[in-house]
Amino acid sequence: MSEPLVPGLLLAERYRLERVLGQGAMGQVWRCTDLRLEREVAVKLVASELRAGREQEVRLQREAKAAAILDHPGITAVFDAGEHGGWLYIVMQLLQGEDLQGVLERSPSGLPVQSALDLAAQIADALAAAHEGGVVHRDLKPANVMLVQRNRIKICDFGIAWQAGSEGVTRTGVLMGTPLYMSPEQWRGQRVDHRTDLYSLGCVLYSLLTGEPPYPATSLYALMTQHLTAEPPLLSSRRPEISGNIDALGVALLAKDPAARPADARAIQAALDRQSRTPVRVDGPPRDEAGMAVLRGPAVGGPAVTAAQVPRSSVPTSSPASRTATKAEAERAAQDIADPALRARALRRVAEAAIVGRPAATVEDPGPTRVAPPIDPDVALRHAVGPDARCRVMLQAARAAAGTEDAMTWLLTAAEEAGSVDTGTRADLLREITVALAPYDIDRAIYLANQIPGATVALRRDKEHAEIAVAAAVADPAGAERAARGLAGSTLRADTLARIAIALVERLPDTAEQIVRRIDARPQDRVVALTRLSAAFSARDPARAAALRRQADQELQSLGPQADRTRGAIVAALAKSDSTIAYYIAMEIRDTPLRDAALGTLVELLTEP
Repeated sequence: MSEPLVPGLLLAERYRLERVLGQGAMGQVWRCTDLRLEREVAVKLVASELRAGREQEVRLQREAKAAAILDHPGITAVFDAGEHGGWLYIVMQLLQGEDLQGVLERSPSGLPVQSALDLAAQIADALAAAHEGGVVHRDLKPANVMLVQRNRIKICDFGIAWQAGSEGVTRTGVLMGTPLYMSPEQWRGQRVDHRTDLYSLGCVLYSLLTGEPPYPATSLYALMTQHLTAEPPLLSSRRPEISGNIDALGVALLAKDPAARPADARAIQAALDRQSRTPVRVDGPPRDEAGMAVLRGPAVGGPAVTAAQVPRSSVPTSSPASRTATKAEAERAAQDIADPALRARALRRVAEAAIVGRPAATVEDPGPTRVAPPIDPDVALRHAVGPDARCRVMLQAARAAAGTEDAMTWLLTAAEEAGSVDTGTRADLLREITVALAPYDIDRAIYLANQIPGATVALRRDKEHAEIAVAAAVADPAGAERAARGLAGSTLRADTLARIAIALVERLPDTAEQIVRRIDARPQDRVVALTRLSAAFSARDPARAAALRRQADQELQSLGPQADRTRGAIVAALAKSDSTIAYYIAMEIRDTPLRDAALGTLVELLTEP
């Protein structure tokens, strides 16, 4: 247990605690007196019980080293670091001033243009020094920039900074940064370089000029979607006096692709310095012959492009493309579980899955694969022994003849043959047959499903009908929707309609949206369906995805105490199809046990064989 912090306590026989300056989730900042050099300093402390194992200790040491190697008037100086009584501490320059977040709270519409540009140029200058020293901040935001005497800035809090040549302690796939100011690559849990700070600087620039970041949002998922897909708003749309060059710089800084951003912070500083000395305009940005705003990009001073040509970046499908990606997603979810026992269990499951999922040892290439010639079903039937084997041959023949009348004939013949099979095997065969028959004749498939042994039980029968409806979705959307709406259970009905809609996203997007919007089910089941379809549209049609998500958010807000449980259901539904979205929705759950349960479910589903 760490020693209690009280005024008068002496750290390392040198730093006397005077009073608390601030307190956060990871520790405290105190005003202290350095008795050896007789000066006032600020000391940041993190208690042993608040450290996430050695990782937090290494991160705090990294902050001290990262800032200590930087000698720049725009970066807070670090003097010392150590440990005392269970506390890790960093001794820093004591700043007299106010952070930019506090400044903006008093200026909700933004600062005067020239002042904002001057401050942004100073930040760019300090970032350039950090980047030239091999340090990436990774959490740039107004709260981490202090405004001190003579309107000069100081960047502080290098707590999650990355230093070139250092051994990484940040897990791939783990969210690092502050959501309102995070780059797309940070949202995706990817490794970052200096260009992630340039994106955050773009967000800070928007805040300084307009009073709010470019993408204000009410939920993590909505915020992530905007950072990954939405075109940045033109600054002049909120402040008409802003010049076209600043519009262009804002768009370039917020490019989704790091390669499309300005090359470095020095280029940004030079551009801002030029603009801060240029009188602001009162008209709109320059226009091309078609009336489209002309921007500069991808780098400041680059070739002119129009706003219509600014590339859109779509949300990458988060269904992992490899075992490595899956493990990273699962590990990120496991690490965020609050309960230590549940977290350890989840991490153990991730580790076990990684061992089981190792690729097989390399073997000698056996040469080209020989493909067996197709077998004549009539010949196969003559050699099949028993009705079970004959049904299997007919199913194979139907698959080989997919899309033809012969396929339906084979399936109906197989259904008749299944009547001679024993009860247990007959149920499995009829399930296969009815699902395969659904695209050809959904009504006959449902009739046959009612003949499945045990189908007199309503819930079991409805589950059979649900699978048939989904199988028929593309071939017969109206019939599939009709069958789904006849299901008795609200959750099963909404789930089936969502699956039908998702199957139609590529070919019939309007029909897909209409099906989900017409869902008549419990509010929580509707929210899950709307969110699932929104995720399915995210890459193909970001605008439609955003509209569906807004509708889901509105309905979710009305659920009251059920909202967190509904988020848990969404996580389970999206885990395998879009695990990144599932993770961020899980992190929105306010109730800690429910959030842990949702994260645990995500881990289990991602690590299933």
